[in-house]
Amino acid sequence: MSGKEKYLIEYEKYKNIHLSEGFYYKKDASHIKYEIKNINYESEEVYLKNIKSENELTKTLHWCRKNLVSMH
Repeated sequence: MSGKEKYLIEYEKYKNIHLSEGFYYKKDASHIKYEIKNINYESEEVYLKNIKSENELTKTLHWCRKNLVSMH
């Protein structure tokens, strides 16, 4: 199975996870916390801020769906 096929299967698995602005932690590293500042569904980009370092970064919507869990 190619990398693209694996990605498409994974994309289908996570595509229905709803994200919204707010606070999240990373699934496999719960000490890493992020605040989702904005979600652009057209470009599938999510603008995040690392709570501890205050670094702002951009991740794909897929990465966030796969790796983040709401703190609420």
